[in-house]
Amino acid sequence: MFQDKLSIMLPTSFVTLPQKMAKVKYSSQQRPQIIKTSRDTTVNLGMSLTDVEIYEENIKKLRDQSQEALKRLNPAFVFYESKVEKKNVPIGWFEFKSYGLDTDVYNLMFITIIGGKMLHGTFNCDYADTLEWREPAKQMMFSILDLSKEEKRV
Repeated sequence: MFQDKLSIMLPTSFVTLPQKMAKVKYSSQQRPQIIKTSRDTTVNLGMSLTDVEIYEENIKKLRDQSQEALKRLNPAFVFYESKVEKKNVPIGWFEFKSYGLDTDVYNLMFITIIGGKMLHGTFNCDYADTLEWREPAKQMMFSILDLSKEEKRV
């Protein structure tokens, strides 16, 4: 993804969300650059690779700023676990429950570094499916590899 700058493990059934549907599901102009979804579009993983340079020591601060912005945007959101961990790449993440028009939504948001730039990601599914998707969502997030660091082999 992102011109071979990163790889991520996804369920084989995930597909790219069609652009028309992305505009409906993510009405903001700041919708993720890449959106992968289940065939019924109820489970989504979106990612954007920004031009913002970041360093590992900035991840916690950026994660906290994102969480605070969401709290201000909608104080009714319920926040759960929040951590900074280093797996393949350093990742700051948090989970929260939001409210849609017709369903409650489980969200996992994360920030990491790809090629020295900030990758912002979000996973969401119906809140009723949280138990089914919480661990797989984390496994997807933790599977991210920064391929921009690896030397290209001939």
